[in-house]
Amino acid sequence: MQNTRIVRTYHTLPWEILATPQYEPGNATAFLSGDDAEAKEIVVRLSRDIDLDPVDVGG
Repeated sequence: MQNTRIVRTYHTLPWEILATPQYEPGNATAFLSGDDAEAKEIVVRLSRDIDLDPVDVGG
């Protein structure tokens, strides 16, 4: 597993949030953590693509 990169993000979000992430005041927040900056940037872009507001909380 030397090439495995892990970013924890969607494990705390119920399916209802993933299905409809927009709220009147804004979008739902997706907290993400991991030690690989490139992998986290990919998850940030994916989160924005599905209308979540990603917040990097570190490693």
